[in-house]
Amino acid sequence: MLLFVAAALAATLYGSATADVRGAADISGITGVSASDDRAISLLDFSCPAGQFCAWPSTDGSSRCTWVNADSNWRDGSVICSWGETRPVIALNNNGSNLNYAGVCVYAGFSYVTLKAFVERGTLEFFDGAPFKARSHRWVRSVADC
Repeated sequence: MLLFVAAALAATLYGSATADVRGAADISGITGVSASDDRAISLLDFSCPAGQFCAWPSTDGSSRCTWVNADSNWRDGSVICSWGETRPVIALNNNGSNLNYAGVCVYAGFSYVTLKAFVERGTLEFFDGAPFKARSHRWVRSVADC
């Protein structure tokens, strides 16, 4: 399995996402944290099918939940994310392909309450330093729509 050092991933995958997001709207309290510099991870463990949004509660890529649409309640919505109530989000991958949407807003509450993260299209983000429990998400045209 091809392994990459997390520091290289941080430079490649997270470089502008945090800065751009924070400058675009008031989303104070949102903290996307890259994986630890001393840990090697595999991108293959966090693959997400084309056109979809994926979430993981672990650093080994297990227990992935996957959506093609918005979901107002991960525990009782279009996709049941069984770990959503008891385990926090560790990684999010927005592999969306619709150019009308800039990213996905992820919320701690159901029905899009308490914004926790904005994940740009084509971005894999890790939250192992500041994990949070998520309950809903939606695709948006810009971070200002969160």
